[in-house]
Amino acid sequence: EVVGRRSRFVKLFGLRIGLGVLESRLADGGLTAACAGDDDVLVVVVERVGLERAGLRGAGAVEAVRRRLAGACGVPGTVIDVVVVEDLPRLTSGKVDLPAVRDLAVRHRETAAAAPSSAGGHGTGGTTDDDDASVAALLALYAELLERPDATGDSTFVGLGGDSLSYVE
Repeated sequence: EVVGRRSRFVKLFGLRIGLGVLESRLADGGLTAACAGDDDVLVVVVERVGLERAGLRGAGAVEAVRRRLAGACGVPGTVIDVVVVEDLPRLTSGKVDLPAVRDLAVRHRETAAAAPSSAGGHGTGGTTDDDDASVAALLALYAELLERPDATGDSTFVGLGGDSLSYVE
């Protein structure tokens, strides 16, 4: 059963996800949030005060929201971006300004894409700079796509929990 406006859905991994339903679930948990996205990413903009009321702070808050939504949607957390703001953008009527939310999401993704990766590789004796760069790039992918910043040069895709969905991504 499709409930809501046609423009308030995204389709990730073949799953139709109602943005209004997600916003309601977050509101049930005490969070004031707005969702936007496309067929590549779901972006959730959450007000900081709601996170704090729910006892969620710092990077752990973002990860908690991401995990909650990934479980609710049945998609990997790597396709969910969580942006924390002081106040959601609103129209003069008091309704959430959805185009402004989408703009926030785009700016957040552009900023994240431009930021250097925090994953670093540790070379071993006899490796070249190219080898070290390749290992560092692979570790960055594991950290981003599998949500495993703890990966090492000896880690394997399957050993880190990689599956067919994360392989395609």
